[in-house]
Amino acid sequence: MAEPIYDVFLTHSEQDRGLAALVAREFESAGCGVFAVHAIEAGDDFREKIVDALVESSAVVILLTRSSAVSPVVAFEIGAALAWSKPVFVVYDGLLDQEIPAYLREYPMIPVGKVGDAVRQVLELRKPLSEQQRVLLTQTYEQLRMPVDRLLLDQSQLRAFTEAYRQRDASQVAGKQLMQELVRLRKQGKLPRVADRSELPAAG
Repeated sequence: MAEPIYDVFLTHSEQDRGLAALVAREFESAGCGVFAVHAIEAGDDFREKIVDALVESSAVVILLTRSSAVSPVVAFEIGAALAWSKPVFVVYDGLLDQEIPAYLREYPMIPVGKVGDAVRQVLELRKPLSEQQRVLLTQTYEQLRMPVDRLLLDQSQLRAFTEAYRQRDASQVAGKQLMQELVRLRKQGKLPRVADRSELPAAG
């Protein structure tokens, strides 16, 4: 698995380019690599660039405003981020609580004036899993009994695994990081062998 190229994928509406540039600068000043959608040049294959950058990013930061909340492009980018089990952080500006989409409220919500909090949380993602997190990871693996090879091949299974892990650990650990740790633990012989249910004999 290749290492992510960007620390942050910053999604925002076209109307918020100026504010997005300020947010990106906060991350960059802390040493984070940032991909912002306003960096895509005219003539580029927009969707392909977006998907590639999402895959190559460690986390997604949503700049949520009244304009981005109704943007179909931002909705597409958020959907892709969730499909890839990326850690999501919502930096919001000018919205009342009831204006924030319900499906985003489960993620860290940070007012734009405190974007430094989002920067610190993203920097935490660079750290390896703690011993306690490895214990929680192993417990999740034992509970779900999803073989590592299936998680490597099936993005929907990895997404389900990541969601189950996050119910035990409130931190926004990326599915890719969990996968890398599972592979490492398997190589060390620290994971129990789990048979793929498709390989189990049918009941007689």
